[in-house]
Amino acid sequence: MNKHPLTGRKQSPEHIAKRVASVRKTVEAWSEEKRRGFSLKISAAMHNRPKEVQEKFMYCNIGREPWNKGKKMPQYSGSNHWNWGNKMPQESIEKMRKSLTGKKQSKETISKRFAWHDGYSHSPETKAKIGLANSGDRNGMWEGGISRQEYPAEFWKKHFKDMIRDRDDRECQLCGANENGKAFDIHHIDYDKLNIDPDNLISLCHKCHGKTNYNRQQWKAFFNEQQIAVNL
Repeated sequence: MNKHPLTGRKQSPEHIAKRVASVRKTVEAWSEEKRRGFSLKISAAMHNRPKEVQEKFMYCNIGREPWNKGKKMPQYSGSNHWNWGNKMPQESIEKMRKSLTGKKQSKETISKRFAWHDGYSHSPETKAKIGLANSGDRNGMWEGGISRQEYPAEFWKKHFKDMIRDRDDRECQLCGANENGKAFDIHHIDYDKLNIDPDNLISLCHKCHGKTNYNRQQWKAFFNEQQIAVNL
């Protein structure tokens, strides 16, 4: 059997570079409309291939050894990354913020995202690892173990908490919502569980009370300023 005259021959690096540059120059000259039309044409051609052709491409690599078997990809993280140390210009940040302002995901997208997680649960081993990784001083909200500190017995008495709620007119002192069947939480302004001075306690709805678990120094200053304003 006679071999093809080009069998075994390879293009020179210079010829390949010229061909790539020529194609790139042609594509860069395309209008946006032509570029989009070409992409749609290629996509349609890929999806409309005959079934036997699709199966041919699907199974053509079965039994072949992958070209990258045993090879390791170079690490591009940290200082090895090409963009390491560079910061995005503030102008670009503002453009991105402006382009995303007011945009919301559609109800269909949200429902798809929730459906993808529906029924999924971490294994007990994974849950244990997550719990260990976020416990103690490894947690960003760690305050030296004060969450294990017990409240004074007086704080648990219903009449004591109701006294604070009545003083605040049964309103959340952050968002202004009224109690609606569920008693509001009592928040310690200075986050000291042992300090149950009424001036250190305010009524918050459950949602707002959850917010105060973050940025505690800012919330402490905020509520102290409120207290000063009320006393004036």
